[in-house]
Amino acid sequence: MKDNKEENLFNKLKSTPRGQALLFFGGYFFFFLFIMLIVRIMGSGSTVGKTYDEAKGYGFSVVNITEDNYSFNHSVLLDGVNNNYKGSRKNGEERFVLSNNLGTYDYYGRGIDYFNNKSGLWIKSDNPYLFSEFFNIENVTELVDKAKLDYKTDYESGKKIYNFLITSTTIHNYFDGNDMDIADDLNEIVIHVDENNFVEKFEFKLNNYCKAINACVDELKITLEYDEYGEIKEITSPLD
Repeated sequence: MKDNKEENLFNKLKSTPRGQALLFFGGYFFFFLFIMLIVRIMGSGSTVGKTYDEAKGYGFSVVNITEDNYSFNHSVLLDGVNNNYKGSRKNGEERFVLSNNLGTYDYYGRGIDYFNNKSGLWIKSDNPYLFSEFFNIENVTELVDKAKLDYKTDYESGKKIYNFLITSTTIHNYFDGNDMDIADDLNEIVIHVDENNFVEKFEFKLNNYCKAINACVDELKITLEYDEYGEIKEITSPLD
């Protein structure tokens, strides 16, 4: 009986222009409601592994770095003198060798503390990283956010290179938090991305910024290179 009443009501609605309009718009309402429900369900999953900045469409991820387990090969080239930092890091601890024109030095780092091996004795030392603020991945991603994408290069292998431009004033204001009357010239951030869209290398070409803050005569290039993500089993502390 109930089915007959519903069928009669449906037929009556179909028989009038007003009823047809109600059926038409009612059908669209439930269709869009269904689509919105599907989108909500599909978008409610885990964010692990999602791209670093999907909104800007860069399409790369730094989760391999922020998980804090990798080997690294970083360098700071300052006015022709190269300082190379090569080692491994896991959960806030790192062991690395610093090499420059003066020699090689063995370091252990834990949090903000650093220790230098001097003839078998581990002596607490200053932070050995030149321009250490650029080695912090949070600072790096913030600077990329403030930079402007200049161009992108795609390779057949699936790897990509993103070239960003950022002004000296923007960098200075981010790190120092105050305005400074400096030449507002451009600097370059180059990001190398592997075939899985994970960042494997950052290059900061900061000649103009470095000269503007009187930290160099001609040249400053900082390279941060990462590898062996998640493969570092243990960082052995020489202090134990």
